[in-house]
Amino acid sequence: MDRKKRKPLSRGGKTVRNLLLAALAGFLVWINAGAPLPPEQEFQRLVQTNFLEDEVQFLGDFETSGLHWGAGLTDQWLVLGALDRGRMELWPREGDSPVVAPAPDDFARWSEIAFVAADAPEGTASAQLTIDLSCWYTHTGTATNGTWSYWASEDQDWGGLTPTYWENTYTLEGEPLGDGAFLFYLPELDPLDTRDIELLVRSYLADWDLYLSQVYQENPNWRSAACTLSAVFYDRAGNELGRAELTDVGGGA
Repeated sequence: MDRKKRKPLSRGGKTVRNLLLAALAGFLVWINAGAPLPPEQEFQRLVQTNFLEDEVQFLGDFETSGLHWGAGLTDQWLVLGALDRGRMELWPREGDSPVVAPAPDDFARWSEIAFVAADAPEGTASAQLTIDLSCWYTHTGTATNGTWSYWASEDQDWGGLTPTYWENTYTLEGEPLGDGAFLFYLPELDPLDTRDIELLVRSYLADWDLYLSQVYQENPNWRSAACTLSAVFYDRAGNELGRAELTDVGGGA
């Protein structure tokens, strides 16, 4: 029996076929990866999982130190969710003023640290974050095998040693995150080209306890570092429209 020969596909038909095959392959990869949701949907799923009853305005997503974060805003909270860890953190707001906070990181000794500023004034075209960080410290022993002692205040028992004061100021330019929010990155440090005290102290910038802990508030001398964050918002002409300021629980001194 004679078989009918199939009519070869036209160039356009081959293109459509190849697009369909590529879409199918992409769908299978997506399924095998656990069918990840788009960032906004994954963020809202995380909000519901954590039983947050407030309506959360999604601001955007970003990555830092190997984590994928989503940011949102309510009347009471700046919401930061680690989308790939199922972890959600709530930073308290004061009224309807702009707010700034670090993305929490317990291991930020020399890694990149991200900060989010939200609810910028209407007309904001750019933002800048200034970070003042300081401590008093002593060091005994060698550079590779020594003992460090460092505190925010000089008023400590230094064991007969004379402490040295260290301070540094970081100025960061904001990247638009969405809906009146900006993202700031404190770059990763090179541990071979950085003073040891900076490696030790800088990680506290991402420690929420430094800003929120009731223990530190009642015992400010227990703080390991003092810091002040100031996010300033500007219009297109460079005029200041407002700012969000944050200090450690001891007031930055």
